[in-house]
Amino acid sequence: MEFCKNVKFDDRKDNDRKDNNITGTQGPQGPPGPQGPPGANGTAGGPPGPQGPPGEDGAQGPPGINGINGAPGPQGPPGINGTNGVNGTQGPPGPAGTGPVGIEACPIGTDQVGHFVKGDGNNATTAELFPLCNLPDAEVEVCASTTDLAGMIVNNTDLMNNGMETACEISLDDVELQICPVATALAGVAVNSTSPDTDGDGFPDSCQVQGLEVCPGDTVQAGHFVRGDGNLATNCVEPESQDPTCIFDSTLASICNVRDDAPPA
Repeated sequence: MEFCKNVKFDDRKDNDRKDNNITGTQGPQGPPGPQGPPGANGTAGGPPGPQGPPGEDGAQGPPGINGINGAPGPQGPPGINGTNGVNGTQGPPGPAGTGPVGIEACPIGTDQVGHFVKGDGNNATTAELFPLCNLPDAEVEVCASTTDLAGMIVNNTDLMNNGMETACEISLDDVELQICPVATALAGVAVNSTSPDTDGDGFPDSCQVQGLEVCPGDTVQAGHFVRGDGNLATNCVEPESQDPTCIFDSTLASICNVRDDAPPA
């Protein structure tokens, strides 16, 4: 059997706490509940976050392979010349020349002094030259130094070898000759006295042939006329002569000292 009880309900909410006007001490916090299940993933495409700080440098990698050579650059300007090197040693003598062999000059004191004859080719020996350089006295003789043709070889017509043959004197009626004086190019040479004397120096102009000089007495070609520099004041062939009157003439030295056994140039 049930009995009904008339209970009056008051639906005013403010009546729920009408008796809570006294607050007690709060109890301790309860233990945390178990973690709830993970939420659903958010939608993609959110904005990127800020860039993080740079990381540390990594270790250096191994060297790469060598590249191919590039094209050569343009040539640079030439450098300055270096100093000359030292002279090399002298080479061996060349082959013998093909000039005439055995040609020698007749020595001083012979009839044909200065003339070339066929000897033995040895300039240190002269004995073999005397039969060639001394003419037979019965046939010829050399004009004495006091005659007009001093040193010239003439026929011996008086059978006396004294150098005083008539032919040694050139002042004959049918010939007008004159000896070129000292200090002229043809000193001692007989020339035609009728040749013109344009400069009025008293002897024919032909005595002053340009460039002709006489090789000095101490040269191989002593007494021979050669084509020099034409300056008669330069007649010395010794470059270091102590004689103050000796003025070196390189032209005469190169011509007058050519040996008779030298090959032709």
